[in-house]
Amino acid sequence: MSPHHFWMAIAFGILPTLVVLLGCGSGEDGSTAAELRRRQLQRQSADATQKQSFEDQLAYAQQQFRKSNYSESRTTLLSLSIEHPEDAEVTLLMAKCEAQLGNALAAAGLLEDLRSPQSELLDEADWLSAQWLADAGELSAAQQRLQRILERSGDTNRVHHRLASLLNNQGLRIQAASHLRALVRSGDTTEKELFAMNTYGDSFIDESIPKPNYGDRLVPAQLADARQLRSDGELDRARELIERLSLSFPQSAPIHAFQGRIYSDLHDDLSLQQWSQRTPAGIEEEPEYWHALGAWMQRQERHKESARCYIEAIRRDPTDRFSHLGLAQSLQQLGRIEQANCVTQRYLMLNEMANLIRNIGLRPGTPEELSRIAEILDQLNRPWESIAWQEVLLRTHGSGDIDEQRLQARRNELANTTAASVNAFESDLADSCGIAIDELPIPSLSPPDSVSSTTSPPDASSAMVPATPIRLEDISESIGLAFQYQSGNDWRANEHLLHQLTGGGIGVVDFDRDGWNDLYLTQGGGDAFDPDGSLPNQLIRNVSGQATDITVPADVGDQGYGQGVCVADINQDGFADLVVANIGPNVLYLNNGDGTFRQQAMPSVNTNGAWTTSIACGDLSGDHLPEVFEVNYVDDPKVLAVVCTPEIDLCNPSSFQPAVDHVWKSNQEGQLTTWKGCQNLDQKPNYGFAAIIADFDRSGGNDVFVANDTKENQFWQSEPVRDSGERTLHENAMVAGCGLGAMGQRQGCMGVAHGDFDQNGSLDLLVTNFWNQPADLYLQNSPAFFDNASTSFGLYNDTRMTVGWGAQAVDFDRDGWLDLAMLNGHLVDHRKRGQAFQMQPQLFQGDSRGFVRVNGSTIGPSYWSSPALGRTMAVSDWNRDHKPDLIANHLDKPVAVLENRTQSANFVRFDLVGTISERDAIGASIVVQCGDQVWSRWNVGGDGFLCSNESTVDFGLSDAPSIDQVEILWPSGRRQVFRNLSVNRQYLVTETDESVFECH
Repeated sequence: MSPHHFWMAIAFGILPTLVVLLGCGSGEDGSTAAELRRRQLQRQSADATQKQSFEDQLAYAQQQFRKSNYSESRTTLLSLSIEHPEDAEVTLLMAKCEAQLGNALAAAGLLEDLRSPQSELLDEADWLSAQWLADAGELSAAQQRLQRILERSGDTNRVHHRLASLLNNQGLRIQAASHLRALVRSGDTTEKELFAMNTYGDSFIDESIPKPNYGDRLVPAQLADARQLRSDGELDRARELIERLSLSFPQSAPIHAFQGRIYSDLHDDLSLQQWSQRTPAGIEEEPEYWHALGAWMQRQERHKESARCYIEAIRRDPTDRFSHLGLAQSLQQLGRIEQANCVTQRYLMLNEMANLIRNIGLRPGTPEELSRIAEILDQLNRPWESIAWQEVLLRTHGSGDIDEQRLQARRNELANTTAASVNAFESDLADSCGIAIDELPIPSLSPPDSVSSTTSPPDASSAMVPATPIRLEDISESIGLAFQYQSGNDWRANEHLLHQLTGGGIGVVDFDRDGWNDLYLTQGGGDAFDPDGSLPNQLIRNVSGQATDITVPADVGDQGYGQGVCVADINQDGFADLVVANIGPNVLYLNNGDGTFRQQAMPSVNTNGAWTTSIACGDLSGDHLPEVFEVNYVDDPKVLAVVCTPEIDLCNPSSFQPAVDHVWKSNQEGQLTTWKGCQNLDQKPNYGFAAIIADFDRSGGNDVFVANDTKENQFWQSEPVRDSGERTLHENAMVAGCGLGAMGQRQGCMGVAHGDFDQNGSLDLLVTNFWNQPADLYLQNSPAFFDNASTSFGLYNDTRMTVGWGAQAVDFDRDGWLDLAMLNGHLVDHRKRGQAFQMQPQLFQGDSRGFVRVNGSTIGPSYWSSPALGRTMAVSDWNRDHKPDLIANHLDKPVAVLENRTQSANFVRFDLVGTISERDAIGASIVVQCGDQVWSRWNVGGDGFLCSNESTVDFGLSDAPSIDQVEILWPSGRRQVFRNLSVNRQYLVTETDESVFECH
């Protein structure tokens, strides 16, 4: 509709709806708005001969507009529009009046078909229309008006700024990228826009643009809401919204691509298969489409196709570090090690930069951080962004190695080279890392006969027996155990030091070899780093199920500020020793074999000792003697002076300097010396909490997983030293897939549990995390490659709003599937923020479908329904009934012994003694076969958070009546096979003995 017809329709009442919209209602005498307009026009026509010229009337209207007399200006313009319906200047000013009078949509509509030979006037009309439409929530229409300006007038920075914001706020991050790149090349970009260029796969909202109120409408721009839900960890809500959007807007390629990304996050391969069969036009240009396909192919171990998909994703979005990671993993699986290493280096740079920019988002960036960002961007062939970050450095910190003239010279140089082109940003990773793309096929997406997924549990029909109610009752009072960990501060207080919040350690040890598991419990209560200032640790002897404190006669009452404890035969004499972790000097107690211990000094890098949280022992060097892996937390004297309160929460360890872990080598006398076999360990400080030592990939040689708080986890992978018989370890968590959370974020990792959770014969990991961070379930699908499956295994939602600490994986009901127990409790009291302080412990019952949380009232209501500040948890068959029990420690109540009273199915248990291997046989694996059922378990070192479990390897066998075969792979590489063993027995196996012995 032309402006002339538009206004005539209003004047003569043909568009009553728009009349209302424009603010014209009934007059005081009851006349309709149309009648009032008609009379006004008649009066104006009668006086036409007395009117001023067109120019004078327009000048008058402009004057009234400047005086904010918009109604008078509009009245004059209405007359002019009738006489000069095609005058663009009149129409533009009328639209401005309507907008000022609150009729933004009508104003934009008036300018929709504006025509003029003056491009400046048309640009202004489209610019204003875009603003009005955006304010009214019509973001897509606003985007179209701005695009017309670019098509008409070429690059215009103000348009690029506005389009980038509008597109970002619609969730169209890749579409926004071209405008952000244009701005950064022009030198006119804001720091906020540089943040937006960091990772296009992340949500980014320009909050300076008011969020539209869509009411009950569903609009494509709500893709931004779905992205934000994903960023917030609300995967179920993100899925619900994106599925609604996909149904309503099936031709939207960005919506469809993001739907695939969500299905990939959820490991929902059935939905991915269905999603892949209905793709809209343009989907191939969406990097998230290719990422979802790549992850899907990777889980099916179709690594050539996976690699190709990831390359296609990276070519469209070089900021996608997770496609880099996926590509590196698939290339490594294909044996293309050099190419995988090349891609890995780019991934590590992208990840480092993402972490730096995240930090700068919380507080001003330091010169070192800003310089490092610029350096990484140069290395990633993104020179324009590098210059822009250097300009930020120059503005915020002044001088240094850069100046404005040098930056301008660099700009001029780039402008005269091919690097100035848009495609330079999208450099081909395949070429830079020597990958021949043609050798990697694009996957066929024809409907398969079935959808396979190596990360999904087997079908529920394979479950052997119905779920049995699990019962775990607190018996600590009846057995005479009354141990309360003391932190040195009342847990109810508002002020705490960080070290007063981690809790004390638990070591399960049969120190006197009488067949009854005893307990070693560490204490605090004094000043950190004071080796004699805390309460003494306690050794609790288990005398036929009753607890007796024998700390004094055993001489193990260390008074350092206690953390974790590791039980290991350090000097290989057949008696379990104690390695005690302290905040301060650590302590080694060697078992004399007569009920007493002798203390031996442990080496330390720091004069006063480190803050050691956990200790794990096992043979890492390949010499068949145990190494001592010391997991350290903070190396910063400020930690003893900075107080955490609910109002000023400084309990995040990132407020302090991280600590370097250390590894000590032992000899047969129990002497410890530094071992340098973990490559560059001293260059990798972290906030370590827990460790697991095991031969994860069964390739020979023990690996080490370390759970780190607020930083990437570490996975130290063993490899042989050529022609020496020795081994070294290199850190590989990122490529291995166990370094980050499900959404690729660093988590507040604390506790670790281990076991074969999906029964594929490989060792998996469960890691507990901080508030609003779900537990991570790392399933090992290929040797030393993990996939985070907490969503598909039912753990994501139930663990997200907890602060998880100690966790253990035990088959309590003996149905053949591991169950999970977790202790929870916050650091400080944030109930005013809606966060629980004391928290209930959790138990998840496992079966072929994954995990289901069990109501605490059915497990043992006196304990499992009572919120607490839970911390450390260990496994021990306290009463020797061959059922694994739990020992749980807390900040706010005594240690609990949780007796397993479950009416469970069949089992078998093994105690291992190494002869060629070190005596504890850490790293051994056992495979039990009963008919067509096969179970795998491992003998590990570390056992998780601040604890050592009983050394027995426990199997639930469901209803299997007998055992056909048991195969043991020892750390030395020796294999032993035993056949036709009985169920419901505990056996002792010695590495060089061809017989097994039944334990009573």
